[in-house]
Amino acid sequence: MDFLLGMNAALYFGAAITGDGPTLPSTLTLVGNVKDVTLNMEAGEADIVCLM
Repeated sequence: MDFLLGMNAALYFGAAITGDGPTLPSTLTLVGNVKDVTLNMEAGEADIVCLM
């Protein structure tokens, strides 16, 4: 399993997570054009994405 570490962000839209487990990435839709988005991150933090 490979992991991607970085500050590249993407906004996805999909169904809410239920008690059955997490929403599968294949069911999410990438939102390509958004305005007024704020992401607060500090040095030492990173998003971890699992590449399967």
